[in-house]
Amino acid sequence: MSGKGVYRKSGTLPVTRQILKKPTTGQKYLLDELKKPKPKGMKGVGYAAGVLQPRGSHRISPPVEFVDVEKLIDSTVRTPSKDTEARSQQAKDKLNKAELRRQYLAESFRKEEERLIKMHELIQKREQLVQEQRQREMEELNEPRSSDLTIPSLNEMVSGKLMRDRTPEEKELLEMKRRYNRETQELRIQENKLKKLLNLYHMSSEFITTEEQLLATIENVFSTRTATSSFDSIKSLPKNSITKGNNAFAQDLFFGTNTRNDTSEVGLPMVQDFISGELNRLHTKAKENLEVQLEQQKNSSKIDL
Repeated sequence: MSGKGVYRKSGTLPVTRQILKKPTTGQKYLLDELKKPKPKGMKGVGYAAGVLQPRGSHRISPPVEFVDVEKLIDSTVRTPSKDTEARSQQAKDKLNKAELRRQYLAESFRKEEERLIKMHELIQKREQLVQEQRQREMEELNEPRSSDLTIPSLNEMVSGKLMRDRTPEEKELLEMKRRYNRETQELRIQENKLKKLLNLYHMSSEFITTEEQLLATIENVFSTRTATSSFDSIKSLPKNSITKGNNAFAQDLFFGTNTRNDTSEVGLPMVQDFISGELNRLHTKAKENLEVQLEQQKNSSKIDL
């Protein structure tokens, strides 16, 4: 087939005809754009003085004409002024079809106006979303990166500080840490001094302070019997002496004692507990528990009798 109005290419659809040829009064955004002042200069509207406009065009744009949809409906699909009675079925069908055409055309005018307004709103929302997305991307690009913070430029090295100043909270926290470390170190030094003083007190019982003690010690050291007994005692040491020493060390840690020469002496923890009153509290509590147990045993013996 060939001829006018025949589409030779498969899948090609005709151009959609516009329902409304002119903008409507419901399109407020077009009215606002027309009320805006026209730009001037290189990007202005119109022709400069001495420049001829193209043939068939206007030097000054004609004003845009807006139409009211309801008035357009009244003028285009006007309801018949007088009722005509259909004398035949064919005339009745013709009147019904005309009424349907009027209804469809009026409805199409109203829906077309709504579609144009809604399409403009959707376009505005999409442009706003695109603008916000672009703004976020620009903000992300303008944000300082970690490399920018760690690698200063030459200008910053010359003019600015290489390290920031501490905040008042950081200064206070640093001072508290330093004071804690200093006081902890002083406490450990004092505890070591107390341990040495306590050991010195325990060892003072073996010090030679009189002439009689000196003579007795010399005789004990240089006597043959003592040397032989000392050698025999060294030979008869048990193989588990190391384990015994470990047990004594664990016992000292647990009870706060100081084991020396197979004798348990008062250690620094016991002295501290005595000074702080912890030993008195433990003694009182143990005494109360013992009295409660004795009372319970006495009551149970009475019940058995």
